[in-house]
Amino acid sequence: MHDREQVKIAADDALTDARLAGRPLIVLGEAGSGKSELLRHWSDGNVATASQLVNGWLPGPGRNFVDGLDEAAGLKDGDALDRVLGALGAQRSADFVLACRVADWRSASAKETIKNWTGFVPVELNIEPLGRAEIVAFLRIREGFDAATAEAFFEHYGQRNLTEWLGNPQTLVMLADLAREGIRPNTTGELFSLYVDRTWREHRKQASPLAHAAEDEVLPALGALFAALIVGGYDALTLAPGAKRLGSDLPLGECRTLPGVAGLSDGTLQGFLDSRLVIRAGQDRYTYQHRRIGEYLGARWLARHARTRELRQRLLRTLQHGDIVPSGVRGLWGWLATDAQLAEAVIGTDPLAVIDYGNADDLSPNAARGLLRAIEVAEDRNEIFGWREYRAAALVQEALKDEVERVLSVPGDKRFWTQLIILRQMRDRETVARHAVTLRAIMLDEARPYPMRDAAADALADFGDLTDWPAIIDQLANGTNRDSLRLALVMMLNANVGLTLSDAAFAETVYAYSGLTPRFTSSREVGTVAHYHRGQRQAISDNRLDGLLNAFTDYASRYRNDSDWSAAWDIDQLFYALLERRLALRDIDPEALWRWLNASDDRHNSGAREELARIDRWLEANEKVRRALQRKVLETCVEKPRSLRWRMGEVAPGLLPTLDDVVALLEWLPDADPRWQEVIWFAPRRAEGQAAREAAVRHVHTDEDREILRVHADPPPLDWERKEAKRQNVDCH
Repeated sequence: MHDREQVKIAADDALTDARLAGRPLIVLGEAGSGKSELLRHWSDGNVATASQLVNGWLPGPGRNFVDGLDEAAGLKDGDALDRVLGALGAQRSADFVLACRVADWRSASAKETIKNWTGFVPVELNIEPLGRAEIVAFLRIREGFDAATAEAFFEHYGQRNLTEWLGNPQTLVMLADLAREGIRPNTTGELFSLYVDRTWREHRKQASPLAHAAEDEVLPALGALFAALIVGGYDALTLAPGAKRLGSDLPLGECRTLPGVAGLSDGTLQGFLDSRLVIRAGQDRYTYQHRRIGEYLGARWLARHARTRELRQRLLRTLQHGDIVPSGVRGLWGWLATDAQLAEAVIGTDPLAVIDYGNADDLSPNAARGLLRAIEVAEDRNEIFGWREYRAAALVQEALKDEVERVLSVPGDKRFWTQLIILRQMRDRETVARHAVTLRAIMLDEARPYPMRDAAADALADFGDLTDWPAIIDQLANGTNRDSLRLALVMMLNANVGLTLSDAAFAETVYAYSGLTPRFTSSREVGTVAHYHRGQRQAISDNRLDGLLNAFTDYASRYRNDSDWSAAWDIDQLFYALLERRLALRDIDPEALWRWLNASDDRHNSGAREELARIDRWLEANEKVRRALQRKVLETCVEKPRSLRWRMGEVAPGLLPTLDDVVALLEWLPDADPRWQEVIWFAPRRAEGQAAREAAVRHVHTDEDREILRVHADPPPLDWERKEAKRQNVDCH
């Protein structure tokens, strides 16, 4: 989120979170991830587009929400941002939210531009993909699937390693529509082709010309209109008269000469706008159902009509700004690579557009080789890649085996992005088997950057046939740099690997990675251990809990001190999450629980407040164990009985005695044990504490003892009681 901080925040909390107050917000996400929907939700539908601002639309007072920064076509990306900021009056107010496709956001330069305008560094809010539970809920609520069908749908794509598709809401809707007909595509191109072919005829009106139209009439017409919108940087087609048009709208009449549109009657053309591939954007305004659909059909139409070499060159020049493809047309550009005549030039100019927006899963061997070379050239030019999902399965087809091995053999980080993109395509057993030796070497090479090693290890764990994972994990856990420990911890979360280390070795690895053992003391890192907060149930079985809790307790006594609480934050969260799981299994040995609860002397500074609160509630509900631990606390306070109350709360607030606990403790103490003088004060005063005073009688032998019981039975009024009595003019006794 911030320059040096990443945090998770719920969408409904972002606008009110104090950490974000007064700063410009940038919503980033993949195409179809829900950026526009989120802005509409936040603004109650009051969203402007970047194209509207660029075309003279005046923003209103208060916070402004601007969608489609990447869609302001025809301008260099920096120019578009400057013009949007100028229209917003950003030099006077930083109270705005911009949305942009993550692949087209130039983070460093764009953030600096916004800071220069506003004086504030903007906050980047990245929309996370839907998780499994959210995907299933989406399918059930939005798409009407029953629970079993939704789970089976997820499993189908999970088995094919296509779950990143499901994390994108727009792709999920398309897949769900096709699933109703029993169709489950495997590539991006197949998905869009099947979806468009089955959706174009669906219409909103009873008597629509679509009912009698042919596909080769409707799709070329819509492709022409969508291409005109995108290339021209317009938001919508309009039928409105001139006085009522927005500056960002394209009059439908201006498209009448386009191939595929020319010759259609007004009624027929307007009937085509009734297709489900088109949505209404207001009174007499129409646009594509989703920009990705518009880009796909627009690119098909452009390629179809660029049949000569001269026309192809003219098309590509038109879509470029100098040597750059502006962000507003990169989606079109990416799909143009599916045309054999355009592929070489398109891929060579902007290979990442083909990966981000086109169909890089299904290229011919020659086109795939061209894509690989173009990625290497882009990396040599220091082009910005960025952390996102790269889908380009064509790069690892069998025909490119030697080229892939050549790239992966480059040591260090000279070919970092090219190698990482290749490694992320290792999604099936055949591909991983072809490169298994190289993948293993990368995984174990401590000179390689961590993301490379992680990607190689993921491929081997998910699709490899390795039988020596215990030895591999042991080698990593005993590595000479922190990355090796990190990789060992991450890989043990994989269900195909599991927790192969012994209890003591796992605890040592966690402590060493966190910088709390002598192995790594130059700096301290947190983060990786946090993965176990979410995934520890699949990695750590119930029968490992006692041993791991004992091991963590041993290492805490060996390496923890009062100044380590921040470095041990993640460790505490994991430890108390495991302890909470162990309590749920019952049959708790109080002696073991006593050791575990005393593992940390600084539980109040840990990051496990929710887990600790639930542990306290468990203690409150389990009398037998609670009283055994209360007696343990008393045993530690023989020399300093006055520390009893502090010690009871320090070990666990859930141990604080009830009246019945006080009676039991007083009956347990030997006669005249001085600790009774502290225990009695846990009981309520006056009449409510009579049972405790009766249990304490056998300890009373001196005037001091009797005075304690008298004060307990009739304590002096507290300040608030005295003030209230004075106000009411009564004797507070």
